[in-house]
Amino acid sequence: MYLTRLHELAPVVDRFFVLESDRTFTGLEKPLLLHDLLEKDTRFAPFRAKITYRTFNGRTLEKGESPFAQEGQMRTAMTDLLRPELADVNGPLPVMLFSDVDEIPSRRTAQLLKACDFEAPMHLGLRSYLYSFEFEEGGETASWRAKAVQWPERGNGGDEFYLLTQLAPFFHAG
Repeated sequence: MYLTRLHELAPVVDRFFVLESDRTFTGLEKPLLLHDLLEKDTRFAPFRAKITYRTFNGRTLEKGESPFAQEGQMRTAMTDLLRPELADVNGPLPVMLFSDVDEIPSRRTAQLLKACDFEAPMHLGLRSYLYSFEFEEGGETASWRAKAVQWPERGNGGDEFYLLTQLAPFFHAG
């Protein structure tokens, strides 16, 4: 998924922000895999300069605790990562695409967002596939979770915080 996303969006995205957790959504331990891939796998070499990578230390969930509580903490960690990175960005407002790594907005959509004024947040309709790109799910279950946002106050406004992803590409509106 990472490489598919990078190949699709790298021509129109200025930076990718990646936050990888050492826990699954439900709080189970998992190995951190992306760091070694980014450093050693030659397939990532063309994209390394655009990627800011950090880890997130997850935790075991309390009995009965919703996994969304930890996901919320991860999103806060992404906000903390983005805020200083965007504080010094001058020029047009940055446009950020918030989505999970398996939710891949098209390059065409990113180009349109870059070229147009839009009211943020804008939820993006994505095609949904099962198992591979040959099995489109579509219909009522198609994804709508990805969204495009702008931070007029570079992440310091009262309602400017990261809501939807662990992977956040951003680019300047043109």
